[in-house]
Amino acid sequence: MSRTSQDADLVSPSQIALRVGVDLSTVGNWRRRHPGFPAPAERGPRGDLFTWGAVRQWLISTGRADSIKKPSWRVALADQLRSTGITDTVLSLLCLWSICSKRERPKLAFADGSSLIEIATKKEVALKLRPGLISAALDVNREALELARALVPTIAEPGIADAEPFRFALDLRRTTGGRKSELEHTSHPALTTLMAALTPANVESVLDPACGYGQYLAAVGDTLNGDAVLRGYDISQDVCDTAEQLLVASHLKGTVEHRDSLHDSSANTDMFDLVVCSPPIGQRLDPDSRIATSLAFEFGGARPRVADLAWIVACLNGLTPTGDAFIVTSPNALTRNDRGSQEIRFELLRRGSIRAIAQLPEGLLSHSSLPLVLVALSGSRNASQPGEVLMIDGSDIAVTSSTHGDRHDALVPIAEEYLRWRKKPTAFSPQAGFSTVVPVMELLKPDSSLTPQPWLYAANTADLDSIKDHVEATLTATQVVLNKLRNVPFDSDFDGTEDLESAFVTLATLADSEAIEITRGEKIGIDSLQEEGPVPVLTAASLPKNGILAPVGFLASARDDQLTRPGDVILLPIGPSLRAVVDRRGGHAAAHPLVVITPNPRNPSVEPYLLAAILSSEFVQAQTTGATTRRVDVPRISVPLLPAHQAQVLSAKLEELAEVRRLAAVTARQATLAENALTALVAAQRGDLGL
Repeated sequence: MSRTSQDADLVSPSQIALRVGVDLSTVGNWRRRHPGFPAPAERGPRGDLFTWGAVRQWLISTGRADSIKKPSWRVALADQLRSTGITDTVLSLLCLWSICSKRERPKLAFADGSSLIEIATKKEVALKLRPGLISAALDVNREALELARALVPTIAEPGIADAEPFRFALDLRRTTGGRKSELEHTSHPALTTLMAALTPANVESVLDPACGYGQYLAAVGDTLNGDAVLRGYDISQDVCDTAEQLLVASHLKGTVEHRDSLHDSSANTDMFDLVVCSPPIGQRLDPDSRIATSLAFEFGGARPRVADLAWIVACLNGLTPTGDAFIVTSPNALTRNDRGSQEIRFELLRRGSIRAIAQLPEGLLSHSSLPLVLVALSGSRNASQPGEVLMIDGSDIAVTSSTHGDRHDALVPIAEEYLRWRKKPTAFSPQAGFSTVVPVMELLKPDSSLTPQPWLYAANTADLDSIKDHVEATLTATQVVLNKLRNVPFDSDFDGTEDLESAFVTLATLADSEAIEITRGEKIGIDSLQEEGPVPVLTAASLPKNGILAPVGFLASARDDQLTRPGDVILLPIGPSLRAVVDRRGGHAAAHPLVVITPNPRNPSVEPYLLAAILSSEFVQAQTTGATTRRVDVPRISVPLLPAHQAQVLSAKLEELAEVRRLAAVTARQATLAENALTALVAAQRGDLGL
């Protein structure tokens, strides 16, 4: 796109942020605080639209010219493919780009299509790929081939993971529309992130029996750092090719086979540690088919009419005795009243195969508005103690944002609640209106519902004295926070009006000069954690947005060099927003993917609280990369380095504010207890509030 045509573009605030390389909130600040910021050219259906040329000129005139980036590969890819659409040829070339070395990649821009096919064929042989996996599609559509070739120099930017262009193009195929048959094979990024968040540690083999384009397999494989063997099945050969290309582009070991895993008995001979799946919804089941006959024989004689439950059983049959399965399907699988479905659900509950059921929000399917549920299964064949089932209602979660589009991490709270219950089921405290635990014996009763909502507002006994205590404690804690906030020392020698004399350096430079030490978290399996012990463990879930460290478990022992020290900065370098917290006490074991940054006490310019605030800021957030999962290369993070006296004064203020934040978190927890107690009282419809 030429500069002239690009200047005439009408862009939204979010598009301005993407083109400039800043957060959306920064663009909002420019509009509010700078009267000279260009006025909207017109109002679109979703808000104000600006002329990009006017915005670019304002950036130059106000000294922000350095902020204008060359359009990222995401912008270029979306712009160029807006009218053409994602084709198999485009995906094949992006896959080829991802597996070529930096020295080989310039050759992909050659105009001769035969050269591309020759390079692809050589790569297929060298990497022992299936012949034609990449090369077969490169000569199909010349127009798309020219378009994809033009994109190669655009996406070859430093710091971009090899598979990111391929994954972004695959997701763009979902968001820009297409044939229903194509959209059925794609996964919403919130579901992909949910599957990754649910993935247990120490998994060696993963199966997706209806893998579509393989996005679940790739997300789980990334979470397991490529250590697990991945296998996928799909009924479409073209879809299998794309899924296998995604695994190849992601440098993950796995195979995708063309087969009907529901009806092909040979597909169910191997056992896996983890099964993830979003099978076809509402698929009719032939009563004379092998799978219908098998279900009737195993579960009581009647044959189900729809295959939703058959898919759940197929996933269960592919699990090892200690394995886990997570299936996204229709709520009809849990509510259909034909005798065959009722018998299968009854037997799955009696055997203890169903661990959890979560209601998911609408908007997760590109081709349909149907609601979905997540069913968590256990591979254990122990029928003597069916236990309890966790119910979660996530129907109110927003999976899209008017400003940011798809929210990739929207469903992570569901995974966090499930893992919290799995870790300590006996000590689990449900969240009112969000989760509850139901005994299987209750679910086995006639007319009991398997959907979460009816169980979340069951009558509970409410203690009015307890509610009043919660409210009084909340008011007391709030007053403590207000008093503390009034005493934050903003009247120090440095009042914020003098110039900050900062110089930008990377963390790698600081590490080389021994100003800091960077240590990556250990790989700690969930099975090694204990409810009590001498060594508290920090994971990604230990760094909530309130900035208060919360250990998720304990280790029996650890070496001294594996433990944090007081003043260490704990950084979460992956996810929708970077988080950094100062470990005030030390003595924690940090688990992957956390990074521990230890400032050298002999270097007063690197103050822990100042460094943590900078690492959590929009400035560092703008340095992240990744289309599906945002991440940052920690050594390459650029941070401002202040003179010692300024750093110390600012750090003291930030430390005081961190204490206020800690007290505010205590107040918020106390308020939540009061709110939950009141909710329980209203749900129980008993008692007198005395108001």
